[in-house]
Amino acid sequence: MESKPFCWILLSLLILSFFVSQTHEKKQGSQTLVYLHNSTLKKSFGFDTSFFEAIDNFNETSVNPQERLKEKDRIERLPGQTQVNFSQYGGYVTVDKSAGPGCSSLAYGAMQELGPFRVHSDGKTLYKNKFSWNYVANVLFLESPAGVGFSYSNTTKDYSTSGDRRTARDNYVFLLNWLKRFPEYKNRDFYVAGESYAGHYVPQLAHTILFHRDVYQIKKYCNFSSNASTPSRECIAASEAVSKDISYINLYNIYAPLCSSPNLTAQPKKTSVS
Repeated sequence: MESKPFCWILLSLLILSFFVSQTHEKKQGSQTLVYLHNSTLKKSFGFDTSFFEAIDNFNETSVNPQERLKEKDRIERLPGQTQVNFSQYGGYVTVDKSAGPGCSSLAYGAMQELGPFRVHSDGKTLYKNKFSWNYVANVLFLESPAGVGFSYSNTTKDYSTSGDRRTARDNYVFLLNWLKRFPEYKNRDFYVAGESYAGHYVPQLAHTILFHRDVYQIKKYCNFSSNASTPSRECIAASEAVSKDISYINLYNIYAPLCSSPNLTAQPKKTSVS
């Protein structure tokens, strides 16, 4: 498989699977959408407009063994599929062994928008999508929270108590488990995108990733008190990672345009208040 950037598409609302009846998907998808709407009207639910904070008490035991599961996820051929020269995988990744709103990423994102196939009018056979994103990237479609599309939870109440923070945590745990199952993607460029309500889930997932990669490491290894000793190698590495992430940002005006030239421009543009 050629090296491509790794692109994760979270469309409409986001765990991945195949071969569940269409009737069940429609019913469950509509129910979770109703739960989402009703949840926004109740203060007791997890949907809020406050500043999002990543969950820092992440339990590393949530990352489960993934040996031999990759090959079990391999899809040899989809119904009505033509011959192709790329590999496909589909399966479940557990994010909570003890333990949802919107449209299916697989049904809409993969089969109607930017996936490698389209569905013929007979509803049974497929044809190639010449505009598929997998021509330039390895694409992963994630259905989340649990209850959306083909994803599910063994605990029924999860469908009515799901919230943005829980979804961000589940998506992060999914990513850790998935990368353990497919370790060849760990060092690839990673992009995450979405539409509709995923406008919440995408930045919250990105925030959680950065928090555990950088901020959490600084809190864990660095001591900035006046009587602190020489910083550890772990602290220095974490600090350098954060500096790399924000080095191009103007801290005094984050909306200011970047200027990569070492010299001043001859005639700066006039500012505008429009």
